[in-house]
Amino acid sequence: MYNNIEKELKVQLTREQYEKALRLYDPDEVIVQTNTYYEDPDNRIYRKYSGALRIRTIGDRNILTIKKTVPGSEDSKYEYECDIHTSDPKSLNAQEISFIKDHFPDLQFPLHPIARFTTTRNLIEFENAELCIDQTDFDQKSDYELEYEYKKPHDGYTVLEDILNSLGISDPKKSPSKLARALAYAESMR
Repeated sequence: MYNNIEKELKVQLTREQYEKALRLYDPDEVIVQTNTYYEDPDNRIYRKYSGALRIRTIGDRNILTIKKTVPGSEDSKYEYECDIHTSDPKSLNAQEISFIKDHFPDLQFPLHPIARFTTTRNLIEFENAELCIDQTDFDQKSDYELEYEYKKPHDGYTVLEDILNSLGISDPKKSPSKLARALAYAESMR
């Protein structure tokens, strides 16, 4: 099990900026991950807990992630993860359900999917952070972002500013979460 406060800075990229970032920063690892977000019948995860519940699949590995907003912080979330035996929430075992209930005590089952997308993550290890250059494929749309995820406390804003300068980005646009973008894209398709 992995528990921490996740702090990350996110910037939207154009396809051209994404391609330039890949030319400038040689990825240490490329990870293809499918993310499915779930909600309960009364939308308690978001509405009551300001949170999200995700099952991420990477190859044969399934990772259950719970995120909750850190009060008073724009760029930090509480994040709790554990490996699970399935990608289907209907097949969760008692221990996995207990993990969810520890964080969302009155959550009702069954859970239903609210968003699904695949991200190709180009990961670059820095001393105090990970730089992720992501292409996310939604149903009929792809988008691009740069995530700077802290591993240790430091002045990440200055480091990110240097990275953006190297890409010629002087007026970066803060990127909404992938879940928010997935829901917005789905809404625009209706």
